[in-house]
Amino acid sequence: MAALGRGMLFIMVRGGGGGGGPGMGSLLTIPMILASLISGYIYNFNSAYPWLLLTLGLALCLILTITMVKESKNPEL
Repeated sequence: MAALGRGMLFIMVRGGGGGGGPGMGSLLTIPMILASLISGYIYNFNSAYPWLLLTLGLALCLILTITMVKESKNPEL
């Protein structure tokens, strides 16, 4: 739990954040700090770029989902 964190489900069920955040673990804290720093520079360079990157990332996720997820013809699976 210290490495990965509690997750949002636990916090929503209990009805409060407790420690003042989503309960992120130590493995997720450093990447979140770096992502926040990089996103600040991207936004400062051009305020439209974060939205473009988000759109491209979601489109990539959709394409990967469509190509990787296979429908099962057997309803028992």
